[in-house]
Amino acid sequence: PSGEARPADGRQGGLGGAGDGFRRRYGSFPITPEVIREADAFAEKNSPNRFKAYKRVTEASEGRDRIHGAMVRGYVELQAINREDAELYDMKVSEMKLEDQIWGAVAEYREKKQEGKPVNLVEIREGIRPQFKELLDLRRKEAEHRIGRMQTAMREEQVRLEKLKRVTDDALTARLDHEIENGGMQPTAFGPGMGLGRPPYRSEGLAAPDSPAPAPNR
Repeated sequence: PSGEARPADGRQGGLGGAGDGFRRRYGSFPITPEVIREADAFAEKNSPNRFKAYKRVTEASEGRDRIHGAMVRGYVELQAINREDAELYDMKVSEMKLEDQIWGAVAEYREKKQEGKPVNLVEIREGIRPQFKELLDLRRKEAEHRIGRMQTAMREEQVRLEKLKRVTDDALTARLDHEIENGGMQPTAFGPGMGLGRPPYRSEGLAAPDSPAPAPNR
């Protein structure tokens, strides 16, 4: 597959999933042949049972490219998460490994049952119970982790809101003058400039004035 990945929100297990929520947060990512090779190696290492099934089932399948594309996009999603939140990434990879162990055991049970071989429901259920419990614990920790990050973001945004509430008309006038003169190239009491740039300074090769705007009255 080629083009850009359209990741999901990073909460799904395994390597699949695509959606606009993740794209809005992490952006778009090109899927190159190198990324595809990395995704295959990653899946084979961390989700070996599903990867073997994918290789076996999709060899003659018309949907091979679609399935493989979803797998690669899932890998890209996880790498994007890793760049922003390594702790969450580790949780997601651990979840993937546990899910694959459960999936492999259940797939083997179903295959034997379909072939008419003797199977034991209680045995398979108790055999995967520890993985299920560990997976449940991981997902609880992940939820706590996400909530903690959201609470931190809310506190930071509240601080920013309080600062904005204290901005006076005089400070606003100074900020507007500063934007007109510097084109957002200088940080101000309002935070970073709008980034519009001041064409005359850029085209003439001149440095922008380095005097910051006055801080808002408190």
